[in-house]
Amino acid sequence: MIILRLDRIMVERKISLQELAEQVGITQANLSKIKNNKVNAIRFSTLNKICEVLRCQPGDLLEYEPETQTDSVLAEENVRTLARLHQKIEKLEPNSSSPLKKELV
Repeated sequence: MIILRLDRIMVERKISLQELAEQVGITQANLSKIKNNKVNAIRFSTLNKICEVLRCQPGDLLEYEPETQTDSVLAEENVRTLARLHQKIEKLEPNSSSPLKKELV
């Protein structure tokens, strides 16, 4: 698993989320997702601009951490649990569009 360490570099460089977002040219919301490791991908152009502004290398921001078998097993278990919940909701309200169903589905 690749982990983004933008938060560390920002602290070291003493730069705020707002300031970095402005200099990189992306929204604070999107930069926050990157900072908090809530993204599955990052454009090279964005990574390039972050490195330019922070005067760092991509390797300063990216870290590889092997996924454990436990992580994979838990992920599969979560998918199965969600599928079971979805089936239960369908049985309770097969053709309904209730707010609860919309939120859970």
